[in-house]
Amino acid sequence: VTNVAIFPLPKPLRTITNRFRLSALFSFHQRFGDQVQVLRRALSLSRMNFTLASATGDQIVDFAFSRSGDEVFCLSASGSIYRVINLRCSPDSKPQVSQQPLVMLPDVDDNFGSDGYALLSLECGPANCTLLVLGGSGGILYHCLILPRTEDIDVEPEIYVFEQLMLRLTYFDVTDPGDDIRCPIVLQRDPSLPNRYFAHHDSGVHVIVIPFVERLLSFVQQEDTNISTDVLESSIDMVCSSGPATSLVEQVVCTRANEMAALDAPPGLCVIPALPSPWLAVLTSGLNVVNIPLSRYRFSDNLVQKTLLTEEPLSESVRNGLPPTDFEREVKMILTGSRVPVLAQADKVTSPKELLELALQTTQRFREQHFAQLVAVKELIEETSRSLRETKESQMKELSQLGMELDEVTEQAERLKEKLKNVEDDKRNLMCRLHDVIQTVQRKNPSAANPQMVQEIRALYERMNRLESVLETTRDRADEFRELDQLEDVLERRSTRARVPLESLGENQCVVLEARLKLNGHEIGKMVREVKELLAQMD
Repeated sequence: VTNVAIFPLPKPLRTITNRFRLSALFSFHQRFGDQVQVLRRALSLSRMNFTLASATGDQIVDFAFSRSGDEVFCLSASGSIYRVINLRCSPDSKPQVSQQPLVMLPDVDDNFGSDGYALLSLECGPANCTLLVLGGSGGILYHCLILPRTEDIDVEPEIYVFEQLMLRLTYFDVTDPGDDIRCPIVLQRDPSLPNRYFAHHDSGVHVIVIPFVERLLSFVQQEDTNISTDVLESSIDMVCSSGPATSLVEQVVCTRANEMAALDAPPGLCVIPALPSPWLAVLTSGLNVVNIPLSRYRFSDNLVQKTLLTEEPLSESVRNGLPPTDFEREVKMILTGSRVPVLAQADKVTSPKELLELALQTTQRFREQHFAQLVAVKELIEETSRSLRETKESQMKELSQLGMELDEVTEQAERLKEKLKNVEDDKRNLMCRLHDVIQTVQRKNPSAANPQMVQEIRALYERMNRLESVLETTRDRADEFRELDQLEDVLERRSTRARVPLESLGENQCVVLEARLKLNGHEIGKMVREVKELLAQMD
């Protein structure tokens, strides 16, 4: 068994020599499923046949699923890539294998090497495109793009190689340029970043980022219907141009100091998700774990430092009670980032000459790194200063414009204040005139209630006159009663003084006096009744 993987379909895919076997993962009664033969060779599985097949390139060494999961790309030892389709087939049909390897462009003789060892499919970029990474045993990486077929779906797609990278497999520079260092290479995705992957081999671990994906995604976001041919061609030139979009490669772990040292491949690695940045854990053959913080890289044309794929953990120290600004944090990130790989393991016996070379090489790398960091910080400071100057100039222009607008607004406010005062005076005059007009109209046109009120006042005035006459008569009667009382007192005093018995009234006198008293009583009762009636009417 050369490789095993699980793809998004309900069945896993396993490779044995040049055959694929599709078996159900959760179906225990089905031991083996369909078999797919990719390359035909001798049926014997002896070591001699296997070695000859590997030497002639007739051996499948690796495979990778497409993004959709319905096709598989198989890599042979010669570097050719075959395609298996119709994995989601019905019981009546079987998966189909391309008879010839896929065409790789640009078409130049032997420009893609003569060996292949690892194949990786990255889940990034447009949904209908496939991004493949082809790794050879000589440390060469090819970044390939497979575009969808729009005309004839039966025609095999072509592989476009848009970039070639050469990994540095030793810590020291190779003394003899003719000596090729060849070792197996293993490619592994980075789950924290879609366009980043790892390549670990006998000499250590490399981290690779493909900024081409970011440009391709920005190009895809443009609408096809609303774009002219010139703009489309310029966009394609921008996407396909080299320069800042060149993939970034950084060796983070080195286990082989020079080409004479023994091979010491890391058994494995994994990415540990963490905040603010994930960590890369590498297990060495000496059972040591090397932890390396990974930066959350994202490509940008305005990014100054584009070579740092790893970074030192930043301490959020507070200076003078204030947190560091973004500019200070970015400068600190540039200055603390390290591009010198960690020498995780070396030979137990090292000569003084090798130690001296190691020290000189490390010093040179640190010098180059420090110089590159200083240049990056200088460019960042210049760019920030230029941006700040432009911002200051624009703010000064806006400030002067705001000053002019403030003066205009102040003048308008004064004019509006005067207009408001005039309007208030006019309003006051109009209100006075309106009040006078209303009073004049009411005087000339009295309402229906006014005559009725006049009649009631006249009736009340007459009743008051009658009451006054009755009261006058009552006062006269009261004076007469008072005179009678005085007369009785005088008579009583005289009778007492004379001590002479009173003579009795005669018959005629009694009749006259009684008649006079009855008349007075009748008049008094009448006047009392009239007073009560007047009081009742007034209430």
